[in-house]
Order: sequence, then structure tokens, then C-alpha cells
Amino acid sequence: MEASDTPAPNPKVEAVIANISQLMAEAELMLNESTSQHAEDQIHLLRDRCENLRTHLAACCTSAGRALAEGAHQTDRVIRAHPYHALGLGLGAGLALGLLLVRRPR
Repeated sequence: MEASDTPAPNPKVEAVIANISQLMAEAELMLNESTSQHAEDQIHLLRDRCENLRTHLAACCTSAGRALAEGAHQTDRVIRAHPYHALGLGLGAGLALGLLLVRRPR
């Protein structure tokens, strides 16, 4: 092959190679620099996110506790308003559950 037989370099390929070379140089520079400041920034960011998550979770737990307490109070009011209906319903549910659990396949 002669020198004239080699294809001309593609400008897009040259640009990609230049970008890769620049990224490699930046990566080496980042590795050579002190990473403690970068790690410290990331730790602060993670702590802030964890604190926000903890606050949100506490609010959700409080809200769920209130909803559960309200549901228990509502159930108590219904049972006190209709005690015999509640007793019959409880006995029926217990009987049905007992029959399902005791029933053996043949």
C-alpha cells in the first residue's frame, strides 16, 4: 500500500478521539487531586437527603397513626351502637374461619 491509498481521516472520528482524550486527561486530573473535598460534599448531600427522608417518614407515621386511631374510634362507636349485630357478625366470622381451618381434604 502506498501513502496515497490510506483513507482521509473522518472529522467526526477525530472529534470523538479528541473528546475521549480530553475526558481521559480530566479523569487523571481528578484522580490526582484530593478527593476528600468531593467526598465530604457527597456525605453532606447524603446526610441532608437522609434527614429529609426521616422527617417525611415521621410525618407519614404520624398521619397513619391518626388514621388508625380514628378508624378504631369509629369501629368502637359502631359496635356500641349495634352490639348484637356486632356479636353475631363476630360469631359468624369465627365459625366460618374455624370450619375452613378444621376442614380436611379427603
